[in-house]
Amino acid sequence: MSKIRPKIGLFSLIIVLTGLTSCSNSKKEEKVSSFKVTTETAKRSMDETGPIYVGQVEEQSATAVSFTSMGTLNRVFVSEGQWVKRGQLIATIDPTSAQSALASAKAQLNQALDALERMKMLHDQGSLTDIKWMEIQSQVAQAKAQYRLMEKQVSDCRLTAPVSGVIGSDVKQAGESVVPAQPVARILNIDRVKVRVSVPEQELAGIHRGSHATISVTALGNQVFHSNQIIKGVEGDLMTHTYTIYALVSNPGHQLLPGMVTNVSFPTSNADNKITLPVRSVGQSPGGQHFVWTVVNGKAHQQHVSVGEVRGNRLVITDGLKEGDVVITEGYQKVGEGSPVEG
Repeated sequence: MSKIRPKIGLFSLIIVLTGLTSCSNSKKEEKVSSFKVTTETAKRSMDETGPIYVGQVEEQSATAVSFTSMGTLNRVFVSEGQWVKRGQLIATIDPTSAQSALASAKAQLNQALDALERMKMLHDQGSLTDIKWMEIQSQVAQAKAQYRLMEKQVSDCRLTAPVSGVIGSDVKQAGESVVPAQPVARILNIDRVKVRVSVPEQELAGIHRGSHATISVTALGNQVFHSNQIIKGVEGDLMTHTYTIYALVSNPGHQLLPGMVTNVSFPTSNADNKITLPVRSVGQSPGGQHFVWTVVNGKAHQQHVSVGEVRGNRLVITDGLKEGDVVITEGYQKVGEGSPVEG
């Protein structure tokens, strides 16, 4: 009997060691099985930005410049995007025809003035009737008016800027024919610009003349501009049921250019504290119930929530969460109820 006891002791030791090894491996496996996730702590925010609309920058005003007579452009001195000052030369048309007409008008004026001088002597001597004298004076006046008109036509062969601003995209080229009132170029006033957005009619009541607009411009690295001057359109689009809203923005550095696309929001007057989460972190069950994954004692838990309006890329949570709850915002696709997680 004494010889068997050591064998039993050795067998028991093997069992104990095996159990310890199994426990150790089990702990390692449990540690490895936890999921890496990204979390966000729920908190209330006063950042009430309201819906975001896509807008477009427009010039505050545009001035079309054109010749008053027909002709062919022989030189154009401006190009798209160029800044011009009032009185600066824009373009010229061939002045040959106008100069010829001016020379003819000058000859007629000189002839009328010479006749006036000779007839004056006869009138002073009483050899010319008053009616004939008045006729000569009328001819001189007509000749002077014709000469001034031809002078203006020659002057009008040079087109100058009536205002200061930046040249728009529609610029005529040398060699093209132009007619009166046909624009050769457009001068845009961009010292201030208008940002135009279309707002659904059911959201129009929350936007007023003194409302504040926040404008983000992608082309300028998402630079943000602000406006407190709102112009509301009075005619809606019958097809889309939207109204046009203009936000006036100061543009002293001329960074904002016509055509730039913007994101515009109008903070509402009833801003309140609400919990918001990224839209992607809120799921929906087949039955239509919304839910999020929270972390409770290091484990995933599916929490049912009620949702409100969308604010940009975030969704308002109206019920189901409280401040301080930890919500999984990335990696929630691979967890289940009770899954160990690491954030």
